[in-house]
Amino acid sequence: MRQSTSTRLLTRLAWMLALAVSGTTAAFAQEAAPEELKVFDADLGPAFIDVHSYPPEYQAIYPTFAQRCSKCHTLARPINSSMTGDEWWSYVTRMSGKPGSGISPSTAEEIFRFLSYDSQVRARSTNAVDPTLAPFLAVSKELSGVARIAAGTKNVPTEPPLRLRLEGDRRLNLKDLFRDDGGQKLSRWTARAPN
Repeated sequence: MRQSTSTRLLTRLAWMLALAVSGTTAAFAQEAAPEELKVFDADLGPAFIDVHSYPPEYQAIYPTFAQRCSKCHTLARPINSSMTGDEWWSYVTRMSGKPGSGISPSTAEEIFRFLSYDSQVRARSTNAVDPTLAPFLAVSKELSGVARIAAGTKNVPTEPPLRLRLEGDRRLNLKDLFRDDGGQKLSRWTARAPN
């Protein structure tokens, strides 16, 4: 039995469509490459909040917050963050725009209310981090105003040019950050005035 040209063409198109769809879903299911993953200071602290003392309204929001916010990063990141009040709004809305976050506008509003309340009532524990990391965290606090860029080269913004301005303790010698234990330079360092 011989197939017509249109039947063969439709069969080929169906196979190509099936292959294209399976390739697309495989691409979306890929895990992030190791160089794209970045650990922040806040990731090193506890990943749980005891909300028993919180008002019932906020106790009810906590499971939603925990489920949605742990999809893309550790739950420790928002729990141990130093952000307060309105700073959370831009962060939560940015996270809600990420594909697969499952954060709708109403859910974003709930998470924002929870994080704002939590940042007011719960002090961030300085003992939540391994004490051996304290020197690194001190440097990180000095650089806290600097925008962090993802490690993957595809995520590095090209416009506008990145300009850093460091303010803080003038006694902190940043040149020492670029030396190994033997005093050898790890990278080239020049001290020049900004453009």
